[in-house]
Amino acid sequence: MGDGPNQLVVGPDAPRRRRGTARKDGGRSLPKPHLRIFPRPSEPVREAPRAAVVIKLADLYPLLAEAYRDNFVWLRDFEQDEVLVSGDLFEVVSAFAGCRPSA
Repeated sequence: MGDGPNQLVVGPDAPRRRRGTARKDGGRSLPKPHLRIFPRPSEPVREAPRAAVVIKLADLYPLLAEAYRDNFVWLRDFEQDEVLVSGDLFEVVSAFAGCRPSA
């Protein structure tokens, strides 16, 4: 056992043992592991921004309300996304948020 620790390599990259090859333990040699080195990309891969989609609020809010009410996890995935709204809607929502009774 003076050769150092043996390594077990599994998976599709594991070396295949040929029949009849000699091993060091018991007369047969152990297969040598094959390692691959993959270089790091020079620039981080960036996804292209998705195209904006125009949708009526009347079509969107019932779906969002249901997803929020039923606590759908996928809705949390979009919590940090920004939404473009008209100036009028922003003013109304801001006024509503300011006069809404707190719990």
